[in-house]
Amino acid sequence: MNEVYLEKPANSDTIDLRPLADDKALLKNPHKGWYIHYIDNGIVRPAYRDTIKDGDYLEDLPLINHLYLRVDWSDLEPEEGKFDWSYLDRIFDEWGSRGYKFSFRFCTYETPNPHATPEWVRLAGAKGTFVDPPETCPELRHWEPDYGDPVYLAKLERFIAACAEKYDGHPLVEFVDIGTFGTWGEGHTFAGTGKRYSADVLRIHADLHAKYFANTFLLVNDDFCHTAYLGGESSFGRDGAESALMLTDYLAARGMGARDDSICVAGYAKTYGYDTLRNGPFFDKFYKTAPVDIELEHFAAIADDVILDCFPFMEALKRSHATYAGFHGDPRVWYDRYRPFTEYMGNRLGYWYFLNRLDLPKCVSGLKTLAYLEVENRGLAPAYNPYTLKLRVRSNDSCHEIFTADGLNLGWDGKKEELLRLNFADVAPGRYQLELGLFESELPIKLALKQELYNDGWYRLCELDVE
Repeated sequence: MNEVYLEKPANSDTIDLRPLADDKALLKNPHKGWYIHYIDNGIVRPAYRDTIKDGDYLEDLPLINHLYLRVDWSDLEPEEGKFDWSYLDRIFDEWGSRGYKFSFRFCTYETPNPHATPEWVRLAGAKGTFVDPPETCPELRHWEPDYGDPVYLAKLERFIAACAEKYDGHPLVEFVDIGTFGTWGEGHTFAGTGKRYSADVLRIHADLHAKYFANTFLLVNDDFCHTAYLGGESSFGRDGAESALMLTDYLAARGMGARDDSICVAGYAKTYGYDTLRNGPFFDKFYKTAPVDIELEHFAAIADDVILDCFPFMEALKRSHATYAGFHGDPRVWYDRYRPFTEYMGNRLGYWYFLNRLDLPKCVSGLKTLAYLEVENRGLAPAYNPYTLKLRVRSNDSCHEIFTADGLNLGWDGKKEELLRLNFADVAPGRYQLELGLFESELPIKLALKQELYNDGWYRLCELDVE
């Protein structure tokens, strides 16, 4: 390493840390990055896990944070009150032991599964509609529930409560997105009855999730609030537009995050802007307090003049301040086609921390010293989980922690100056290496610093004289 960059400039207490930066290394950090659709359209449909060979855990594909599990109500509660978690337990054991996390959507209407809401719910008296089968599957006649029916909602609440008992606050679950309303859980009734619902019904579904998933991030789809716009008057407002805006504010005030299915849909690409987002400002309501998740369309079906080498996808991630991004399809095919883009965005999704400057006055043995550290987040979003920032001084003979900030809120957006109250009470006079580490419990958080500075969670910043 170049020691010239590590020394304080003459007659100055400022240490320039910018020459230590590394913006090329791929940093796999918690609570951010890419995910793959592992269960899509419920357990009955094998896509896209059927593209992954047994024993292949994709460990050579960088920056995959978690597996997205979109399961149907009937997958988990085939009989009333009798739950079967065995398939999900095997996935958690198999993939969780290899460092992966998970996210969920619990669906009640799917086109591949005629009874995503279990048949016993209908037989118990819940209202709903049989939807004519698609031409591709003439044998399937799907049952779409009335999403505001009291019988349906009472039984749905018990199901959500059971899911939360199993997964709320689970250390391997990143988020749950609200998917009990609408086709494919996307918050609309396209490819179903086309029936419109008011914001009052939508709020019930959101509140059910919020009531039981109190310790897990919840994400709401932009289509969910667009449905409120189409649904017209509600207790939120006199017309659909007012209802949609007020419902959006209501959900954001609950601390929810946001999601979009799907980017680069051909119709959206023709109708909306370059990023293909229908409502970019929607995400501004959510991203400062909870994560945003953006999902690409089924990429094998996207025309070249729509996907445009993923530039519209990149613009959507930037505009929405995304923390997570995913795609429909075979993960190995995706990486073969778009690996440079995937790696480029992997660091930028969520937080990406650089250290710019350390203002450090004279350090005296036995005394406290106030220092200032300038941190820069070059990622698309803040961090939403608490981390611990630590500094220590180390010599050949001793090592002393001089600063610890537990549960630090690192919601840094752009540049932020942090006050550090360094304590040299137990540090003898001498020359030391000053080292910094950022941790979630015992897990180190990687910083955009040169890799040769890193050792077991700690980065060497400079030499330090304690008088």
